[in-house]
Amino acid sequence: MSGDYKTGAAFNPTAFNLYESWRAKADGGGDDQGRKAARAAVARCEILFNSRPIQITDVKGLNDDSGIETLPGPCTTCHGTPTSGNHSIPAPLDIGLTDAKRRTSDMPLYTLRNKQNPELVVQTTDPGRALITGKWRDIGRFKGPILRGLAARAPYFHNGFAKDLDAAVDFYNERFGLGLTDAEHDDLVAFLLTL
Repeated sequence: MSGDYKTGAAFNPTAFNLYESWRAKADGGGDDQGRKAARAAVARCEILFNSRPIQITDVKGLNDDSGIETLPGPCTTCHGTPTSGNHSIPAPLDIGLTDAKRRTSDMPLYTLRNKQNPELVVQTTDPGRALITGKWRDIGRFKGPILRGLAARAPYFHNGFAKDLDAAVDFYNERFGLGLTDAEHDDLVAFLLTL
């Protein structure tokens, strides 16, 4: 990671440190045990969110614009604004949500043909930013939402593709090959619910 595209400042992947005090391993017993275990899960995932390596590929607006085919980085590569998880790069991205292969029966299907090169055809469930800019390269690109207050905003993604945070985490796990264990998946959902 090179860092800030304007200033050249080094990239700091630690966007979240809200739960540092919860990082002590849950121990002891009694009524406090359940609360300690829940806090430990959130704290574990805060570390995972900040540091789990992801091989980011085929993200329009990131890989193509940077010229980097595979960009290694954690979740904070895109959600790097400290304590809020807002996008840290000022660009709408296409992470594949509008691909025709992800279409459900309640979604429209648009077939778009490039005027300069009529052989270029894209099928998408949403033209995205291209509706505003008129640019072919902006098809399917969207500015992602801030993560703060995420729990109150289901369903997730601009098209409601994920009915809950479990489904949103499943999408990222599958799309980016995160290889989350069941426990890591649950911890990530617990962490996102606290933001």
